[in-house]
Amino acid sequence: MKVLTITFFLLTLLSFNSRQDLENDKYLNYLTAARNAGSTYSFNLVIKYKNLNSGIVREICVESDQLIYAICDENNLQFPENSDKIDSIVVSKKDRYFEFKDTAAINRLTFEEYSIEEFEEFNRKVDFKKVVKEIKQKKKVNPTGNPKAHQMYAHALFNLGILTGQNDCMGGWTLDYVDRNNPY
Repeated sequence: MKVLTITFFLLTLLSFNSRQDLENDKYLNYLTAARNAGSTYSFNLVIKYKNLNSGIVREICVESDQLIYAICDENNLQFPENSDKIDSIVVSKKDRYFEFKDTAAINRLTFEEYSIEEFEEFNRKVDFKKVVKEIKQKKKVNPTGNPKAHQMYAHALFNLGILTGQNDCMGGWTLDYVDRNNPY
């Protein structure tokens, strides 16, 4: 009985540490992405936001520029002139939760909209644990589909601790793995 109790305790501790590590990875990926705003290469990040006009709360995947300019609209700030103030807002949102009332800010957060049901169905179709393992080995993302599918792909990967970026130049839209320790 003692062995079973100790084993259960250790598994619980490992599971807690693993969740804590994932949350830390997501926060660090979020900071890396947000601090890349203004670049010609866009990083993807996942936030939760509440539309204060409708009361709806959604988890969404957006490009870093979209979030930064939404923060600017909501707080009447200019980018890059108010970069320090914007960065302090970004850093303070460790939970990546925002509330927006400004219509322009909310409109910036609509890139490729998909429902929660579409996203859940997408997650059931793709073996993301296998995808993450391949990405960690090959340092490449290789999704197929349209921009909406790519956005859901980026969303799912972000939630698993993988940072992605997108390039919509050079004749097509690509989704790339980004090493947050060496993002360029």
